[in-house]
Amino acid sequence: MGGVKQTQQKAYQDWLSSHKPFHWFIAFYGILKKGGFDVIIGNPPYVEYSKVKKDYRLHGYETERCGNLYAYVFERSFRLLQKSGWKSMIIPHSAYCTDRMEPLQDLFHQQRRVGWVPTYDVFPSKLFEGAKQRLAIYIVQQGSQPSSILYATRYHKWHERFRSSLFNIIEYVEVTGISFPNSIPKIHNEIEQQAWEKLAGFSVLDKFLDGRRAPCTIYFHNAPYHFIRTMDFVPYFWNERDGEKISTQIKTLYLTKALNATAVMATLNSSLFYWWYIVFSDCRHLNLREIRNFPIGIDEMDTSIKHRLAQLASELMVDLKRNATRKETTYKTTGRVVYDEFYPRRSKHIIDEIDRVLAQHYGFTDEELDFIINYDIKYRMGLGN
Repeated sequence: MGGVKQTQQKAYQDWLSSHKPFHWFIAFYGILKKGGFDVIIGNPPYVEYSKVKKDYRLHGYETERCGNLYAYVFERSFRLLQKSGWKSMIIPHSAYCTDRMEPLQDLFHQQRRVGWVPTYDVFPSKLFEGAKQRLAIYIVQQGSQPSSILYATRYHKWHERFRSSLFNIIEYVEVTGISFPNSIPKIHNEIEQQAWEKLAGFSVLDKFLDGRRAPCTIYFHNAPYHFIRTMDFVPYFWNERDGEKISTQIKTLYLTKALNATAVMATLNSSLFYWWYIVFSDCRHLNLREIRNFPIGIDEMDTSIKHRLAQLASELMVDLKRNATRKETTYKTTGRVVYDEFYPRRSKHIIDEIDRVLAQHYGFTDEELDFIINYDIKYRMGLGN
């Protein structure tokens, strides 16, 4: 009998060591009996659930399909919080701008009485050195109310020498009324709100795209860097393994009418669309959802504006090719790679003209147009530190 107990005791100790059980109600009985914590702050792990699933399994989490541990910490913290308690955590900013994180965002909006969401880039400096993560630091007071309020900031970029002033220059603006699928807009002033209101009155681009191959094809690079690259030609790409081919980062759009296609191409190269991309995307990938949901209003666009955009699009294509450089590199998987690299900032004068034409279409004021043309100009044009 003693041997059986000894075996059970060892098995129990092994289980304790491997599973590390923890029960919030037992560990914090007094606090949770009174309704939960007043304040919760944290920096949860950014680890894919698939990497630990063999050791730990979730049950009953609304955010399970988000697939990352930080989403589960986010959800659990709401359950541990007083009904009107406060919490703040540092999480990847993709939590607030990707479809994958829809359950997390739904929970955030349902449980929020008031919230603030500032966001931070990784270029030219990171919020935490050694952690290459685009981050958000959310602050929220729990409490489900129809009149809940949400504030956001611009997408912060900064040079390391300004780190000490980073939190002092945060500007919040209310974004409660700005609706975009699974995104909190990264804006910080009234001009951006005004631009949004004017854009919101136009039909979205998805209405004019063809899901199958159509006569007019547009190509775009899905990993923008300061500029959106949209073309009517396939950029040169060759690798030692596959020969000449379309790069996997080049995606296609199909339209049925040539004039509409060139107007769309010009628009997607504009600083206006770059602003839109930064405001609503993960700022790393240009996905179809940002393109499809862009309010272009092609059916409301004056024909003279379409023709002018088409002319500027043609000029831009010529200029992009003229300024392109053929580069070469080597990868383990594909061997030698040869590709054309483009420099849209050298064509900024043409892009500015595209934005001036679009300003007529949307009815932008001079102040709004000036904001769009100069949006993020310091970093886009490499204008020093």
